[in-house]
Formats: sequence, structure tokens, C-alpha cells
Amino acid sequence: MENICEKERTINIRDMFFYMLEKAVIIALVSVIFMVIAAGLSYKNQKVVASTPGSSSRAVINTIIAQNKAAYYAPSTSPSPYSYAELPGGACNSTARIYIDYNYDNADGKENIDFNMMTVRGQSDAAQLVISDQSLQEIIDELDLHSYNDMSDITTDELRWLICCFFDGAGMMQVNVTDTDPQRANRIAESVVDKFINNVDQYSFIDHAEVVDWPTLPKGNAMGTPQINKKEIIKKGCIGFLAGFVLMAGLFFLFYIFSDSIRSLDDLEYIDSKCFGVVPKLRDKRLEEYKRIAYNIALLKDTRVITFVPTDYYSVDNEMIDQVVDELKSIGKSAKTLSNEDIVITELKSTISKELEKTDYILMITNSIKEYAKASIVADYSDKVIIMSRFGRTKITDISVAINEIEKTSSVIAGVIVCGVRRR
Repeated sequence: MENICEKERTINIRDMFFYMLEKAVIIALVSVIFMVIAAGLSYKNQKVVASTPGSSSRAVINTIIAQNKAAYYAPSTSPSPYSYAELPGGACNSTARIYIDYNYDNADGKENIDFNMMTVRGQSDAAQLVISDQSLQEIIDELDLHSYNDMSDITTDELRWLICCFFDGAGMMQVNVTDTDPQRANRIAESVVDKFINNVDQYSFIDHAEVVDWPTLPKGNAMGTPQINKKEIIKKGCIGFLAGFVLMAGLFFLFYIFSDSIRSLDDLEYIDSKCFGVVPKLRDKRLEEYKRIAYNIALLKDTRVITFVPTDYYSVDNEMIDQVVDELKSIGKSAKTLSNEDIVITELKSTISKELEKTDYILMITNSIKEYAKASIVADYSDKVIIMSRFGRTKITDISVAINEIEKTSSVIAGVIVCGVRRR
């Protein structure tokens, strides 16, 4: 027999799909556990922030800054939410709206002028003016932001990332300040809007600007007690579910790929053996296969004595033997079974001779060839040997060992029966 180490084992995609489908309950259960853990940790972290606002307020500010940076630099194909759209736990927004009318006088009478492009550039310039270094430094000094413990070392660059500007239409600019303290957020927003309006005359590209809505005062107390962010909990829960799903699906996939057990009937070709029959895992599907095995036995030439040799403990299936005997009777063939306990080596030859006078077939069942050398001895008294294996449990190397042992005898291997097959 060819060395199996020199052959490539194929992967049956269909069998692998059904294998993964059978593990779906385990995969789903672990995924749900991961989801609950991730959502629980998110809730716990937010509760910690809520219970210790003074000590963790700076951490929330750092989270706001990091989130807005990630949103600003995120690729258009995978956008990330700004803090005003998805508040981090413990944060609040103060929002103002400013209407801006742009000056297009310099473009009058000129050809090939793209007014849309000019508007976009005007929007970009206006947003940058709102968060200019000079304005932000004045806000830090005038509001004495360094006097707050959580902003004692805040810089203009860090303050810039607490302010989000975007346009709703061509001229309606919305200014959002995200902070942990509602009153401080409102004061910063008012100062930002006030400085922009007071200095707007210095910018020639802006014809006119006016405040439509002054900054709102977020709900909450002066300490900015954080609120539980349900969206964040759901988000972390979904990430946890996905992580659990990928982990378990990956583990089962690797187990399927690297497992040495029989995972499809194609594996019999891998060890140069043929399938003599299959016994489905579902009981109501077995009768047809029992008939098939009985017919296969009846078609064997010059064969009356057959030994069934299990490769391991899991492969023993006495029910199958009994059913095959019944099916042989249904086609007019009689059969006598000899279990391992009925077989006495010293008397086996005479026993076989006597039974053959009364029956068409003798079916002998031994214990696993791995456990008893008796299987090889009994095989010497047989015309054919059928090796029994268990789907998903019997190792391919064990079948190979059984084949090698039987080939040392005078008998011939008729094939392999695979029990517990998920599907035909």
C-alpha cells in the first residue's frame, strides 16, 4: 500500500460546510457569551466613569480627542463617527449654528469660475478660522481652562479636537463642543462663536455672518456626570459577538483541516481503500444502507465467510450486523453471526465447516484490531474482511494500520464500512 505521507489529502467543501453547520449551536453560544462579556465590560467602564467623574474626566477628554482624530483621518470607504454624532461615555455636546454669506464679488465677470468649488473652499477656510491657534489660546486664557484639574495642561491642539465644525447646506455652519462638563462646554462654545462673529469682518471671502442659534446648555450638573452610552454598549456587544464567532469558527475550521479522523468518504481514497457501505447517523436513514450492504455481500464472488474487523472501540456496531443479517434473509440468503465471545481459535475451523453446511454466510465480528491480535488470526479463516470505522472518530492512520495487518493474512479486504455518517 502506498505511503499515505506521500499523498495529498483533499478537502471536501460540502462536507466541511455541513461540519461547520453542525457546530453552529456551539459557535452561536460562544459568540453570545463574548457579546455579553464585551457589553458588560463596556457598561462597567462607563459606570466607573460615572462614579468617579473627577479622576476619570481627563480620560474621557482623551477619548473625545482620539475619536475625533480617528473620524477626521478615517478613509471615506470606512467612515468613523465624530463625537457629536456618537458621544463617548461621560461626554456632552454644546451646539451652535452660524449662517455665513460668502463674497463672490471678485468672481463677477470672470469666465470658467466654479462657484461650487469656491463655496467648498470658503467652508473649509471658515471652519479653520473657528479653531485657529490664536482664538483657541485666547479661549484657554480668558476662561482659565488650566484651572480645571482635567484641563490643567491642555494645549490649543488638544482643545481644537474638542471642537467639530460642519456645514448643513452651503452657508449653515454647525459648531459642536464636546466636553465632560456641560457648563464648561457651553462657555467654550459661546467663546468660539463670539470670537468668530467679532472677527468675521477681517475675512474678505465672507460677506456676512450671523448667529442663528447660540450654544445650547447640555443637560446635567456642573460636574458633568457622565451618562451611560447605550450605543457604545451595543457596539461593543456586536464586536464581542463577531470576535466570538470568528474565534470559534476559526478553531473548528482548523480542527477540521488538521484532524486525522475520517471527515468525508473521500478520505478512503486517500488511503487507497474503497467504501463497502455507510451507516447514516440518523436512524431513519439507515434501512436503505443496510440493504445496500447486504446486496454488496451477496455480490462478492467465492465468499461465504466474512470477518468484520473494527479499527477501534468506536467502530463496533453490532446493530448493523444484525440488520444486515435480516436484509440477507429478505433476499433469500441465510447468515450466521459469530461474535468475538463465540469465537474459539482452536475450534474455529471446525465451527466454520459445520455452520457452512447449514447457512449461506458466516459473519464473524472481532474486537478492535488495535486491542487484540485475535482479529488477524480470525481473518486468516475468512474469505473476505470488511473493516469497520466511525465517521469523525476513527483516525485515518488507524484504518491504514488495520489494512496493513489484514494484508499480512491470507484473506482479502472487501472494503471499509463507515458508521455514523452525517449524510450520504
